[in-house]
Order: sequence, then structure tokens, then C-alpha cells
Amino acid sequence: MTQLTPNPHSPYADANPNVRHIFPSPIFFPDAKPGVLALTACEGMAVVPEETTETGPDAVLPEGLCADCVAVMQGGRPPARPSSRCGECSTATWHGALCAVCRQEAHEAWWPTRDAACGKCKTPFDPADTRFDGQAQYHATPYCRACVDACHDTEIADHRCVICA
Repeated sequence: MTQLTPNPHSPYADANPNVRHIFPSPIFFPDAKPGVLALTACEGMAVVPEETTETGPDAVLPEGLCADCVAVMQGGRPPARPSSRCGECSTATWHGALCAVCRQEAHEAWWPTRDAACGKCKTPFDPADTRFDGQAQYHATPYCRACVDACHDTEIADHRCVICA
């Protein structure tokens, strides 16, 4: 049986990062494009992978699919998510600190830089190293978390460094 890899990483995705999600495509919507942060069947946000998997109605599903997405596609309901307000636009959302639209906008700014290296230390970004001083990219900036953490001039009101300028 085929084992699917999880969806590509994005710091703005809020769906389970350990499984592959299903992107329902109603007849009146175009198919989701690879690299886009899109709504999944389980109502989380995940990145559409480059390679797609197609199955027939009676086919055995590959391993690694999101169980909640499968349940929704088979007529079930998505899991309940707590409601909150978006920290950017104050819209009601069930996606946590950012609503779906703000997550998509932030992802679009971040996606082209995902394979890049830090603008200061030139170390390639490592999305898995999310420690405060790790090698993951710091938000949508061109710098890694380690370089941002190393900036010690933050107490000076008018300081200008390559990271904070």
C-alpha cells in the first residue's frame, strides 16, 4: 500500500502537519494549485503538494491521509474548532491567531523565500528548527531566528542594523 508524505511545510498552515490532507474541489471552484495554502476537507489550512493522488470510489485509500478529511469526504462532519478573532483584521475565525485570508496572504509572502538562506549569516533556512535561536526563517523576513535573536541593540531607540532597519 502507498504511504503518502505529509503536505509541504508552511508556518501559516494550521492543519495537522503529520498527515496528507484532502482538498475538496467543488465544481464551481478551480482545483487548488501546488504551493498555495488552501482550506482542507477537515477545515484546516495546508499547502497543496506538487504531486496529487487520485483514487476511484471503491479504491483502497493510501496510508498517511488525514482521518478527519477522509471522514468529511465520506459524508461526516469536520472536527469542531474553537472560535477566536484574527490578530490582523479582527474577523471571527476558527484558525487561531490568524484568519484564513490573513494566513493565505502571509503564506504568499513567505512561500517564495522558503528555500532561501538567511540574508545575514547565509545559512539555509531550516523550517523544522523553530527554536527562538534556530535556523528557521523569522516570519516573512529574510533573516533566520538566530540572527534576529543575536541583535542586542534593541534597547537603543534609534539603532539601525541590517535586521531591524
